Amino acid sequence: MRIPDGRVEECIWSGVQWYGVFQKCIKSVVVKTFTPHSIILVNDGSDKITTDYCERLFNSGIVEAYIHNKKAVGFTQSCNQGLQAVESDYYCLLNSDTEIGTDNWLQKIIDVGESDQQIAILGVLSNNATCQSIPIKNLDPEAAAKLIEALTENKNPPTSLVNGFCYIIKKKIGLLN
Repeated sequence: MRIPDGRVEECIWSGVQWYGVFQKCIKSVVVKTFTPHSIILVNDGSDKITTDYCERLFNSGIVEAYIHNKKAVGFTQSCNQGLQAVESDYYCLLNSDTEIGTDNWLQKIIDVGESDQQIAILGVLSNNATCQSIPIKNLDPEAAAKLIEALTENKNPPTSLVNGFCYIIKKKIGLLN
């Protein structure tokens, strides 16, 4: 889908493995993403219950494109399968165990990407992502997101590493290697 100023983004889930956790991921994206987007779902060798759920998401229209690897091909290859289906200026690689807590998260990230043409890859902070973590314990994702956002408002430091749980990448970068 096109955003009014011509920017586009699509979300891709790769390595879908845990049904209950994955349900929370999809629900959080649907509820917290206000920017027009489309979802490309890559199912990398999941079990039957997760595969059935993926197919229901596709058949319901929540997922625009669905790629199913009956046998797992691994993170990089399955991500590249999804990336080859992207037709937008930005894409988001989001792990299936990631739960979004911030309202309008995707547009906020894209706004940072648009602020400087030299920015090519963007990442987010989390309460559980090693070097991109703010050590917050015992908070639900929404409360953790509000605290992280308050602590980091208008601070977008450059970094040499972006943790793979949530990448936002300008399409000009190409595929993963």
